[in-house]
Amino acid sequence: MCGLKSLSWDSEWRKNRRHYALSSHMKRQTILAIDVGATKVAWAIGQPGLDRRVAIPGQPARAPFDLLGCGVAPLEASTGNWPSDPMVLAETLERALSEAGISRVPECGVAALSHPALQHRQVTAHVELADEPVTIRGRDLERVQALAVTQALAIDREVLVVEPLGYSGNGFSGVQDPRGLAATRFSGAFHLTTIPVAVRRVMLQALELLGVELEEVAWGLKAAIASGMVEQWRGERVLLVDLGGSSSDVALLDHGVLVKAQTVPWGGKNQLGALQEHLEEFLRDELPPVRAIVTGRAALIDGLLEGFETAIGVPTALGRSPWARALGELPRQVALSPVLGMLALAISHFTPARASFAPSGLLDRVVNRTKQILVDYF
Repeated sequence: MCGLKSLSWDSEWRKNRRHYALSSHMKRQTILAIDVGATKVAWAIGQPGLDRRVAIPGQPARAPFDLLGCGVAPLEASTGNWPSDPMVLAETLERALSEAGISRVPECGVAALSHPALQHRQVTAHVELADEPVTIRGRDLERVQALAVTQALAIDREVLVVEPLGYSGNGFSGVQDPRGLAATRFSGAFHLTTIPVAVRRVMLQALELLGVELEEVAWGLKAAIASGMVEQWRGERVLLVDLGGSSSDVALLDHGVLVKAQTVPWGGKNQLGALQEHLEEFLRDELPPVRAIVTGRAALIDGLLEGFETAIGVPTALGRSPWARALGELPRQVALSPVLGMLALAISHFTPARASFAPSGLLDRVVNRTKQILVDYF
């Protein structure tokens, strides 16, 4: 028995060592991020940043990447369910990268996507733990999330976003992180954003034609949030709207946590009334936001922000990433913001996540770390 135990610990140690070696290799891997819209494709190439200086209070957070190049290229509009031709997307990217002087394309790629065929659902799943209350651990959260996806995902669709809305169990409800609590049965509510598998396949084939392996496809609005454009209003209840060429993505955030999301039709400034009706329906039975942030190049149409503010009745600001403000004129900054957020999301997956704040004392750090280990593994 002692020999088996030693072998188990040795295998675990070797596995962790391989994981550490892989993480070290990925730390400076160059990544291609793209953001595909109805009429344009934005791209950015970067790698995890070496500058780890602490952010200055009151100043925007430093970008987690070193940007090696970026740009926006017009995408030939297709009459079908765009993007429908991987060759067109690949040729557009190849031409854009060549014109920017990029001679070597990264082997790893990630993509952000907004699409009229997006579907949004809120799903609740339940997990039985034991006859007597036991401690909820990280793997229990993974189980309930996997069950929710299995229940809600159609065979011809793929998940872009699985966002926890809250967990409930014996004696608690609506908790964001129930690890460490005790229950015999607990439930998880999730927001799922899905897209047709065929659309992802086009993205995959397009990048393969460039010699790039597609690692992840994410919802464009999630990438926009990761770009830091809502960070200064993180403590408020915010309505975020991304105006695209053929549809608009809408999300309601409360203190940075997703409450609700939807994709609605959009046809330009003349359709502001129709958009207002969709938003009124979207916000019905919800606590109203205190602010709206509108992004997307259509937000730059003359008078649109003012008309939006009048229609919604809350202060409205233009959304753009603080990391994009040195990248040229305002339309370019707005167009590049989501792809910079996608690059940040990719790098956060390749490097260990950092805590949002650090305890002031060494003892606090040790206690918090020990507690986390006990919750996750025991």
